[in-house]
Amino acid sequence: MNKDELLQKLKQEIEIRNFSNQTEKSYLFSVSKLLDFAKEKQLSQQLVKDYIQIEIKKKNPSTISHNIFAIQFFFDKVLNSKIFIPRPKRNKTLPIVLTIKEAKSLVNSPLLSYLYINNPADILAITN
Repeated sequence: MNKDELLQKLKQEIEIRNFSNQTEKSYLFSVSKLLDFAKEKQLSQQLVKDYIQIEIKKKNPSTISHNIFAIQFFFDKVLNSKIFIPRPKRNKTLPIVLTIKEAKSLVNSPLLSYLYINNPADILAITN
């Protein structure tokens, strides 16, 4: 089967499950990129691993995880084949912590006058 036929079958599988339009669009995009990578090669678990190994160097791990879900769905529902690709570990990021001076500046900012606050207790009172 050529790329267009495979993508059409994937689209049909997505539509009969009533997935959202955004899910359809992203799954088709992810699988299309895999098929471009594969060109004339046989689609296999090892080929997917090779593809993911290249992509993980360029993209965020959460994006790669989404791509893996799309590719596994494609293999399962269109190719009737099960593959297992481990999800990449998420990057750890440190939280942004404001100094007391920065927090006071933020609370006293004129922008807060434009915010709708349900409960005045929602604003942290910073005292010396």
